[in-house]
Amino acid sequence: MSTIPAPDGTPGSDLYRVGLDGVPAFVYRSEVAHVVLAAAEGETEVDVVRREPFHAVRVRPLARGIAPEVADGHVRFRVRVPAKLSVEFDDDDRRPLFILIHGAEPAGSGGAPPTYTFRGGKRYDVGEVSLRSGDTVFIEAGAVVHGAFAATDAEGVAIRGRGVLLGGYTRPDGHVPPSIRAQRCRNFTVQGVTLLDGRAWHVVPAASVGVLVEDCNIISGADVADGIDVVSCENVVIRGCFIRTKDDCIAVKAVGDGPARGVDVSGCVLWNAEWGNALEIGYETRAAEMTDIRFHNIDVVHCEFEGNQSGAVFSIHNGDRARIERVLYEDIRVEDAREKLVDLKVLHSRYSQDAERGLVRDVQFRDVRVVGGPFPVSIIRGYDDSHRVENVSFDGLMVHGQRITSANAARMVVELARHVRFR
Repeated sequence: MSTIPAPDGTPGSDLYRVGLDGVPAFVYRSEVAHVVLAAAEGETEVDVVRREPFHAVRVRPLARGIAPEVADGHVRFRVRVPAKLSVEFDDDDRRPLFILIHGAEPAGSGGAPPTYTFRGGKRYDVGEVSLRSGDTVFIEAGAVVHGAFAATDAEGVAIRGRGVLLGGYTRPDGHVPPSIRAQRCRNFTVQGVTLLDGRAWHVVPAASVGVLVEDCNIISGADVADGIDVVSCENVVIRGCFIRTKDDCIAVKAVGDGPARGVDVSGCVLWNAEWGNALEIGYETRAAEMTDIRFHNIDVVHCEFEGNQSGAVFSIHNGDRARIERVLYEDIRVEDAREKLVDLKVLHSRYSQDAERGLVRDVQFRDVRVVGGPFPVSIIRGYDDSHRVENVSFDGLMVHGQRITSANAARMVVELARHVRFR
């Protein structure tokens, strides 16, 4: 077990005390959660003390099957690592404890010496750093870096480590850039880092080819601070990430720089708070096509109520001209969806810029299970007879243990759509 300390002066939690295999762990205090970062292998014994009384505790994702023992004010359980957990007390969803344990191997510290190294136990204020081809940024465990990183027209750039990238850097003109941005890059990697309290989109690959975002944690409560926005990219892999954001957790977009094609998202734990969606395609869809997008083996622990006609676990909002097709959602567990489960639309929105509307077709849902929370409604709606939603299949959709075999049973509104099937 290796707990990850924090630099002097970094505020710790005044609510939680945590031990991992008997070793005290530093608990970061973010604006929406208390966070423990660590690395281990095999199984880890977790011991949590909350400094306020509580009646019940739940450890998510529920698929982990963790039944904590509560005695003498301690919450104890064992977990096999790597693990990305949300420990929640009495449904207090504004002060959860996130326990984020990496595997024992460090995230990509080998190879040539990094271009930039940020040492553990220190805090750095770097402003906005421009990265060039071949650059590697290594943020050691226990380092806190306040700033942003951007690469343009670069190849082979990597940002790695198990430290913290603290958001909120503001340019002199008042603009807040993304925490990590790659514009027209090839072979761009983000691995292992934890992004806290960003004020804008966090990780934004745009017009890039060959992107890997792996084993990262993104935690923010800012209004428009999406987690990962994939914009007009090809061959993108996102895996093993923990994302808690107020706006979209993961979004796939296109803004005129080419198609979005070949995006694979897996092994993630998502919490979408008051705005946006958990897994979004759109609203910006300004490209000829957005194709071959796959989301699989994902736990959505919360998708909160939004109230602005968006707010879904699975959303495709085609607000421009794109042909969106060959989208797969597979083996996804939904624990708490408070507005909509599915929201597939061709529409004109405030984000639309194209005069022409597009299409949504060939969308598959396989083995999607709503295992808790309310029974969410769903909407599938085209724009007109020429711009419909077509060929949507639900195979093995389960809600509260009941197999859903029709739109009515799914509490789903279907308009200007063809061939919506349940099996």
